[in-house]
Amino acid sequence: MFEAADKQVLLEQRFALSKSLVEGTALRGDLFTLALTNFLKITLPGNALAHEALTVHNPMDKKQLEDALVKALEIIVTVATEEVEYGKVYTTGQIAKLFGVSITTIHNWLKEGRFIGIELKGGNKQTRIPESTRWKSPTGVILTIREVAEKFSTPPQTPRTANQELLELTKSIAFFEQKYKSTYEQYLQNQDIEKADFETRRDLQEWKYLQRRIGDREET
Repeated sequence: MFEAADKQVLLEQRFALSKSLVEGTALRGDLFTLALTNFLKITLPGNALAHEALTVHNPMDKKQLEDALVKALEIIVTVATEEVEYGKVYTTGQIAKLFGVSITTIHNWLKEGRFIGIELKGGNKQTRIPESTRWKSPTGVILTIREVAEKFSTPPQTPRTANQELLELTKSIAFFEQKYKSTYEQYLQNQDIEKADFETRRDLQEWKYLQRRIGDREET
C-alpha cells in the first residue's frame, strides 16, 4: 500500500517525467503520451474536465503533450493510491437487471467477451463490472455500461426467466424469417452475401447470433 509520502513524491515528479519523456529523442514520447491519454479517456467514466485535460489537439505541440501526460500521471497516481473511486461498479446481478436478462445470459456474454476486458471469475469470487466497461452488442455497436444505464434509465426490470428468454429468441428469429421469407441457412445458400447492403449484413449478424443462442440452449 502506498504511504502519503509516496504519493506526494509521485505527484511532484510527474512534471519532470512528462518533460523528459516528451522531449527525449531516443523514445517516441509523443506516441506513448497519445496512447496513454486515449486509454484513460476510454476506460475512465465520462468526466468532461478530465477528458478535456487529457486531449491533445496538436500532437506537434510539446506543451500540450506535456500537460496531457502530467494529467494522465496524476490520474494514475490518484487511482493507484486509492484516494478516489472512479465511477460505479456493478455486480452481475445488477447488470442482469439493467439489461433485463438472466444472470446466466450475463455469464454467457462474459464468456463471449462482450464485456470488453472483463472476465468471468470462477469459484466464489464475484465478477465486478465498472460502468466504464465497454459492451459489444450482437450487431457490433459498442456502448459503455454507463451509456446503457442512461439509455435505459427506467426502473430496473425483473430479470426474465429462461423460458421467457427462449420465447424472445424465437420471436426475434421469426421476425427475420418473415422479413427475408427464408430460414437463416436457406438465405445463406441462395444469396450472395458479399453483395448485400449494410442493413442486410447487420441483420444477418444479429440473425446469426440468435441462431447460435438457440443452438446453445438445445445443447444444454
